[in-house]
Amino acid sequence: MGITKQSLCSAATTTGAKTAVQVKNQPKDSKKIVVAYGTTGSGSGSATVLVEGSLEGTHYVTLGTISLTLSTTEAVGKLDIEYPYDYIRVNISAISGTGANVTADLGY
Repeated sequence: MGITKQSLCSAATTTGAKTAVQVKNQPKDSKKIVVAYGTTGSGSGSATVLVEGSLEGTHYVTLGTISLTLSTTEAVGKLDIEYPYDYIRVNISAISGTGANVTADLGY
């Protein structure tokens, strides 16, 4: 069985919750990981990515935080998820820097 990868957001430049990914058909004990990475167009910046989970797709709880120090060289952070949630999303609570953007993927 291979690893499944789903996009949580792609080159996001604004704060806020992004579209959730449903992982409902996965075994409850399957390991999941969220990887976030980002850059700036020039100079430095930062991003704070909240990883959130939900059982029904409406009410979300924060499972952890990925903090990125951004520059023109790609910054990468990850969060292992060990909770049996059916929906996973990212919520970018802060992003700064010239041309700053963040991409996040879910793997399981």
